[in-house]
Amino acid sequence: MGHTIQVQLLGGLDLKVDNRSIRLPRGQAKLALSMLLIRAPGTVSFEALIDELWGEIWPHDARNGLQQVIASLRRVINRAEPGLGNSLVITEPNGYR
Repeated sequence: MGHTIQVQLLGGLDLKVDNRSIRLPRGQAKLALSMLLIRAPGTVSFEALIDELWGEIWPHDARNGLQQVIASLRRVINRAEPGLGNSLVITEPNGYR
């Protein structure tokens, strides 16, 4: 069954699935989702996401940290609608979309 997904970017990020608001995590997961939405339907490179999340000084395990941020985002969306987080945030060879 298809879902109606609504996104509000101006005035604060808000994500609704079938008219139900999803409470998004604060911080890096929300920032990562914002980047993915702004650049949709394209892929955002791992490097671009890491740059946005950590700036010029990347942690030693930045790629692993990014994977944890994306996993957290998917978990929140999946809690609201099982499996949806995995289909909304897709891993590509060079980034996420």
